[in-house]
Amino acid sequence: MKTRIKEFIKNKLLLIFSGEKCIKNLFLNFLGLQVFRYLFAKLFYNLKNFNISENEINELKNIGFQVYPNFFNPEEFKKIKAEYYKLINDDKYAKRVDQGSGKIDDGIEYINANIDDYLNEEYPALSNIKNNPKILKYFQLAEKKKEIKINTRLESIKILDNSLPDPQKDYHYDTFHNTFKAWIFIEEVKTKDGPFHYVPLSHKLTFLRVWNEWKLSILYCTKNISSSFRYNINKEFLDKNAFKANTTENTLVVANTHGLHRRGDAEIGAKRNSIQLWTRENPFKIFI
Repeated sequence: MKTRIKEFIKNKLLLIFSGEKCIKNLFLNFLGLQVFRYLFAKLFYNLKNFNISENEINELKNIGFQVYPNFFNPEEFKKIKAEYYKLINDDKYAKRVDQGSGKIDDGIEYINANIDDYLNEEYPALSNIKNNPKILKYFQLAEKKKEIKINTRLESIKILDNSLPDPQKDYHYDTFHNTFKAWIFIEEVKTKDGPFHYVPLSHKLTFLRVWNEWKLSILYCTKNISSSFRYNINKEFLDKNAFKANTTENTLVVANTHGLHRRGDAEIGAKRNSIQLWTRENPFKIFI
């Protein structure tokens, strides 16, 4: 009996100190479990001592995002771009998926292709992106870890119908702890293409964020909202203050998607082509 109780407690603790976005337990969240996880994730992140200067990601730390235009040299980007179009049109690897609505026909033609190791020979330029020394360094500095896993995928987003709901157009937090994504834009992104929106400073510790973590964790348990907490009020106000990634091709944008962000409103027929890189590390990993 004691062994079963110990095992039960151990499993619950492992779940609490996991990277799970929100624990579906109304009673514990009412008592402040999600707030506890949010605050401790912040504390643990700030306690990390990486012993390397983080000056190269000052904007990412201070306002939540950073932009690097003309990231690759022209010859390297030319190869990446050519391989991008080849792979995104390769039915063997590229697939159309839904955007969270549960339906493929949700008004968005969203095609992606994961860049996995088995593509190394056929798509060498794309496969080498996550090993790019600058990209690797930015993610290491952001995560404050040397050993990290960077995931990479191609994305092609075409707008078919603006009348249908698109959850990616609502401001949301990816999760309760610092987590990082980057996009390499294959073509110029204009306002009509629905650029990435980010609310500066929204990754910071604030009383409002504490309140939102508590309130939305309750709604997650009672009204079955998404665990990537959506914040679909005050959109116009947030838009006024948001950074919009209207970028030239060959631009790298890195963001802490622990802050508020969304996909912009695009015109019908608009298309956005990019390569997304991301990490999602358990914030409590080094303590368990």
